[in-house]
Amino acid sequence: MNDQILKDKRGIRYGKISAGSNGSSIIYDKLNNRLGTIKVDSSSHFIAYDKINRKLATYDIRLDVTKDTMGRKIGKGNMLLNFFFPQ
Repeated sequence: MNDQILKDKRGIRYGKISAGSNGSSIIYDKLNNRLGTIKVDSSSHFIAYDKINRKLATYDIRLDVTKDTMGRKIGKGNMLLNFFFPQ
């Protein structure tokens, strides 16, 4: 598997992203507990799901906007990892 280690600015590991099947990414915390997945749908949207498969947010590539489950704009750019690792 191709894993991407996530580190903070001090170099301390806080999680990882693992490439799953069919283009999805599986998000893990620093203890390798599964936090959720990010999947790509047919209309080029990235959709974040929690560990029990509830939809958290959507990132639209064409508009460069992240929206929550109610359709409210969260911010500009891909902010999906912020739902798994709040600041």
